[in-house]
Amino acid sequence: MGQIKVLTEMKEIRIAGNLAVATSTLAKRLAIEEYTRKSSIGVDALDSVKRIYLVKLDFSIDGFSKVKQSIWAVEIAKINSETKAIAYIHPESSKVIFVKAPWLEQKTDT
Repeated sequence: MGQIKVLTEMKEIRIAGNLAVATSTLAKRLAIEEYTRKSSIGVDALDSVKRIYLVKLDFSIDGFSKVKQSIWAVEIAKINSETKAIAYIHPESSKVIFVKAPWLEQKTDT
């Protein structure tokens, strides 16, 4: 099984306050750990962290975040930059949810 690598060094982002996930480095680590744990196909050696950023959603996610609350977004991609997964990490609770991931995609018969 492979490991998710950081393709390029990213500038550290920090949220002010006493938060469980106050830095982009910790958000990246949590996303990678959860991706590895949930992925039944394992981690491809060509997977990498593409981007880490803060978002304020225009909607709430039940049991996760409120409207306009800042949360981390971590994109995991193949080496060719195709995004495989997007994880949202709550900075206060450290809860991780995936809004895009291989295991979320439904297979359809054609």
